[in-house]
Amino acid sequence: MLIITGAILWIGNKNYTGGSKNISKITYQDAIFIGLAQAVAIIPGISRSGLTVFAGLYRNLDREFAAKYSFILSIPIILGATIFKVRELLSWNINFYNLILSGLVASISSYGAMKVFIRLLKNRKLYFFSYYLWILSIFTIWITLSKGY
Repeated sequence: MLIITGAILWIGNKNYTGGSKNISKITYQDAIFIGLAQAVAIIPGISRSGLTVFAGLYRNLDREFAAKYSFILSIPIILGATIFKVRELLSWNINFYNLILSGLVASISSYGAMKVFIRLLKNRKLYFFSYYLWILSIFTIWITLSKGY
């Protein structure tokens, strides 16, 4: 599936320049289409952010707005997963301060990754992720075949 995600990013980057739609011009049809793309991304190996950005570009969203919209869409999913797993998390013997620190580090690194992602998207260089995913896919297939799985 990483190969497919790489192809989606490649095609989206090369064929869909994006448009001028922003928060004031997005339609219900756009939101539904992008939401359906997010639902498809439940398939393991399919990038949720990659697929929703691609869907946004397909629907003529501005490139930067498509990325920001994609990240905003992740908030309910992350909160839902957190609520769903909170009981399990509380049953673990984890130092509370370590948990807070790891959450803080994850938040800061995620913010940095979003900035890099948006810059690459705006400059039409998202294909770098495609190369990365294709190399990772080949490596994963090679390891799997060599182990006899």
